[in-house]
Amino acid sequence: MPGHILICISDRIFKTDEFVLPLSRKDLAELSGMSSETVIRMLKKFHDDGLIQLDGKNFRILDYERLKQVSEKG
Repeated sequence: MPGHILICISDRIFKTDEFVLPLSRKDLAELSGMSSETVIRMLKKFHDDGLIQLDGKNFRILDYERLKQVSEKG
């Protein structure tokens, strides 16, 4: 799930909720075992639901707890 990967990157690599994503959408898809199209749709949904803010490769996790819940429960 892309949300889980974003949380891991945020927690383990950058240790902040705002970062420049070092991966392409295709890389995210491969890591999560999903198609690029599915990852793009999920990121848009996360954005529309107010969980993340997207601006190119600039990411900001707006609602960490909800993103974590969605990532764990689907």
